[in-house]
Amino acid sequence: MKKTSAKTELLIMAGLIILAAAVRLAVIFNFGTYTFDDLFSVHFARMNLPEMFSYLKNEVHPLFYYFLLHFWLAIFGGKEITARLLSLILNLACLPLLYYLTKQLINKQVAFLAGLIFALSCFQIFNSAQVRMYGLLTFLGLLSLNLFWLYFVRQKKYTLLLCAIANVLMLLTHLGGIFGVIIQILWFLILIWKKQISRPMIIKFALAQIVILTAWLFWLIPIFLPKLTDIIQQGWYLQSQMNRNPALGVYDYFFPLLRNYWLRLVSGTIIFCAPFLILIWPRKDAGKNIPGNISPNWFLLAWFLPGFLISVLTGLNLPRIFSVSYLGFYVAAAYLLYIIFKSSKKTFWLILIFWLTAATVNLNIFISNNFSRWDLICRYLTQNQKNGGKIILSHFPDRLQYQYYCQTPVIAFYPFEDNQNFDERIVKNNWRITTPESLEKFGQEAAAAEKIFIVYEGLSGGAAFDALSRDWLLKNGWQKTGAFRPSAIFGPEVIVYEKK
Repeated sequence: MKKTSAKTELLIMAGLIILAAAVRLAVIFNFGTYTFDDLFSVHFARMNLPEMFSYLKNEVHPLFYYFLLHFWLAIFGGKEITARLLSLILNLACLPLLYYLTKQLINKQVAFLAGLIFALSCFQIFNSAQVRMYGLLTFLGLLSLNLFWLYFVRQKKYTLLLCAIANVLMLLTHLGGIFGVIIQILWFLILIWKKQISRPMIIKFALAQIVILTAWLFWLIPIFLPKLTDIIQQGWYLQSQMNRNPALGVYDYFFPLLRNYWLRLVSGTIIFCAPFLILIWPRKDAGKNIPGNISPNWFLLAWFLPGFLISVLTGLNLPRIFSVSYLGFYVAAAYLLYIIFKSSKKTFWLILIFWLTAATVNLNIFISNNFSRWDLICRYLTQNQKNGGKIILSHFPDRLQYQYYCQTPVIAFYPFEDNQNFDERIVKNNWRITTPESLEKFGQEAAAAEKIFIVYEGLSGGAAFDALSRDWLLKNGWQKTGAFRPSAIFGPEVIVYEKK
């Protein structure tokens, strides 16, 4: 890898952005209909601001993304493709930020490889197509880390205020933004340890953290903490039976839904060996932009370890929660590839070809399938429902998508009785699992029907569907007589049951 001029760097960055934009647009145009998460964002962001805030003050996520999406939809409309473009733009904006920060930490060559990994990561591609806050979280995380570096390492004036603003907005976008703050604190401690920080800098940093965390507490204490007990006790993720291996979450941050054994084995070996091999096999020509001859490995460890350790301790392995922290794994993998290149170019090209093959196979899954096709489900139900047949949603919030795309009557069971309207219910309790009361109501409706169409959104064999209907139906004299699932990753799926 030869030295690159500023003009060459710009061309490289332009090439990465064009590549990233091309694959992301292909997925967006083939995505299909809104999923529940997408339509939840669009549904509330379309409201006027006072009404939106009156509902979303009870949401588990902070409100900044919804505020931004509100104005985006007001300008560009709420069609599926235009609503997704905000996430696309934010995701693409991450590329130059990741490139610059990696160049400062290590060098230009590793920055290019990290950018390439980011551009072809199907996790990032999916984030750029979702109408959710994760693209904004990643962008603000990288922006805050870059501004931290500019002020405390490069000593650029007037960037501390921008850094503080970026941190506050990051914390008000998603709870996972706290990892961006933790990473900066760890980086600051490394600089103090290596005697690269003056006393005035320490005071400024401490005051900035007080301001940032105080602003965050205005949301955390009155809005999030009162919900925490219910989330732990009733939340679908913590109550469902699923693989909670934290290593799986890290791998999905690179190659979600990739199932080929050999591709997973080789790419997984690179991903999980990278943090260890860069420690025992460092390069002296890396990290020249870091003052005091500090090894870049310290900063990389402080980047990806916080998210991974919390994942291990809590059993949460959803990579979107740790999105800011897990970016460090991209850089670690890129650094290892660079080290291999310097040691054996043939080995490097073989590994790179294998990596690009894994990325291509993974991308093909995303491009060859839609993600959601509620329109096809509605057409199927219209054509196949007959007198006496009942359509039942396995998860009550899916009424949101059903009502958006379908006209036929539907039944959806709310977990318990209250006086809230539908919008209040899907804000406060969309994460709750099915309860015994839901099954009791399900049984009452089933008793008066000759045929039942069970509809659920999710990966094939979803736990919500099994818990709600299958076991009860099979025990009470029903049999499966049909099914329909469009070629879409999240379905939805219809399972047809009739009395024996």
